[in-house]
Amino acid sequence: MDSLFAILDGVRRGLPASKATIARSIRTAILGAYRVKNRVPPPEIKAHSTRAVGASSAVRHRAFADSFAKRQPGLPSTCFRRTTADSSLGRRILQAAVQEHTDSLRSLRFTLAFAHSVMEIASLKGGSADVSASVTSEYQMQESVVADQISLLSREWSYAEQLVLYLKAAELLSNGLQTAMEQVKSGKLCLSSTVKQVVKKLNDLYKSCVSSCHCLNVRLQRFFADKQKLMDRINSITAEKLIFSYTVQMVQSAALDEMFHHREDCVQRYHKALLLMDGLLNFMTEHGDIENINKYKLCIERRLFALQGSICA
Repeated sequence: MDSLFAILDGVRRGLPASKATIARSIRTAILGAYRVKNRVPPPEIKAHSTRAVGASSAVRHRAFADSFAKRQPGLPSTCFRRTTADSSLGRRILQAAVQEHTDSLRSLRFTLAFAHSVMEIASLKGGSADVSASVTSEYQMQESVVADQISLLSREWSYAEQLVLYLKAAELLSNGLQTAMEQVKSGKLCLSSTVKQVVKKLNDLYKSCVSSCHCLNVRLQRFFADKQKLMDRINSITAEKLIFSYTVQMVQSAALDEMFHHREDCVQRYHKALLLMDGLLNFMTEHGDIENINKYKLCIERRLFALQGSICA
């Protein structure tokens, strides 16, 4: 070890560093790291304290003592058991780290896809108001009391629905960005080029959502001021209900197209419906709602399986 490191300053600059000098440098680096993080360092830090961190990581990833192939010099032979798999511990830790990275990246991509789909629904809500001022959504018909009050103000109601959906998408994207930052700091997520691209897309969509929310809020300020009773009922609109209603309508539309042999994009719509249903399951807490979504998922999966089978045939 003495020949691998050299002293960088002082009267012994350029000379090989002794084991004591290396140990002192390691202790100084550990203490410095704690000071940078404004944390109190543990007492009696030693150069070999880094081994404790490695051992903790090994236990966390289920790489136990029998994975160590060679016992350390000076320790009794009972401390470690020999095995033919000399690199087993390293492989396990590496595989665990890669798996953590892969799982974290997959979760971020799902958040990105789901939030993007929610934003698409919000965009369609805005377009539906321009088609006809007398058309109300399925959700409005279900909430007949509110629908009666806003039948002549469908455009403003559409803005309200858009705002709820964009707020939900912004919440999803914000949580995804926060999770990514925490996982990068903890080392579970490596800052690869792919991760940077996904995080950039999350951030861009988040900014777009915030901008849309601001514009819609400005449009709705006078509407809300004039419709205090409607504001008292505005909590009846939830993003989850709007997403579920849109998904059901999309599946019904795809089923009708499939019935009349217009199958060009049915598979794509069924897959998108499954994505939205999976995303909704992350927010649902009521047992009945979860059961309903799972039933719809099962029906969609069966229809998709049958459709793909007929295409292959």
